[in-house]
Amino acid sequence: EFSSDGCGDFRKPSIEVKNGDGSTAFLGKVKKYRIYSGKYSIPGLPSLFATNDDTVDTLEITLWDEASSVAVVLLYSVFEEKNIITRAVKVLNQSAHTIFLNRIMSTTLDYMESNYDFIHFAGRHTMERNLIRTPLRHGVQSIESIRGASSHQHNPFVILCDHDADEDRGDCYGFSFVYSGNFRCEIEKDQFDQTRLLFGINPRGFCYRLKSGECFDAPETVLAYSNQGFAKLSHLYHDIYRNNLCRSHFSHMERPIVINSWEAAYFDFDDDKLLNIAKESVDMGVEMFVLDDGWFGKRDSDFSGLGDWETNTTKIKRGLTEFAKEINKLGLK
Repeated sequence: EFSSDGCGDFRKPSIEVKNGDGSTAFLGKVKKYRIYSGKYSIPGLPSLFATNDDTVDTLEITLWDEASSVAVVLLYSVFEEKNIITRAVKVLNQSAHTIFLNRIMSTTLDYMESNYDFIHFAGRHTMERNLIRTPLRHGVQSIESIRGASSHQHNPFVILCDHDADEDRGDCYGFSFVYSGNFRCEIEKDQFDQTRLLFGINPRGFCYRLKSGECFDAPETVLAYSNQGFAKLSHLYHDIYRNNLCRSHFSHMERPIVINSWEAAYFDFDDDKLLNIAKESVDMGVEMFVLDDGWFGKRDSDFSGLGDWETNTTKIKRGLTEFAKEINKLGLK
């Protein structure tokens, strides 16, 4: 459930820490546990929450390293009706010295076998979320982002599944990391054909100083399992995120019918041209006008203006406020 470092486990560790005496080992043994009703929360970070319709229980397991006086609390919440388990980790420095946390994985999961495919979603601008599927091999396979954001090169979500799993059948294990910064997911197949999956903050460039008595809260991973293929797995995630992660009142609202200026005009427009497009769209049942790229700076191509958030008054002669009022007069949002 949480792999040690420097204590005989030669696979990837869940934690790397520099202790007050300069040592780097961590061996957490179970000290105590508690079970309570409700969902844990993570200070300053997004995480799932329980609604009045949910039955949620939480398990906390405290691991204690005798030599360093560093404690790790493993957090698990079970959404019984929704078939979801969440995991998170917190590190407490209960020593008299400052320590440095160089690696902390929110989720560690060991499988006794490795007869799985590894699915992740790679991409780039205009080609996001391409499905990549490969069998597990000996050694370490990983995805990550070091861009300061989860990115469209790799989003923080992976699946382990049967070789013959498809949309409607097969065992599928999903791991979704609820964090928008640098992340890493590592999957290791060892010499005994066992599998270890670790998911957490990317260790590259990560070093968190933890003074005596301080606590570090790692982000949450949402785990889901389906024995009915990818479609069922998708539904589990869609339902839990719609109902138990998104706090916006828009979550359950019917989406408006939108017309977007981009495909109609690209960079070549002024506000009169856009208003004519908006007027024509009303009779088609359109409910919202979206002003896309090109309204700011000297933004006449992809090679200038991006980030110059000043209205281009040659294009939007009325200014944004008056232009928006004209759109609203047509009955459009």
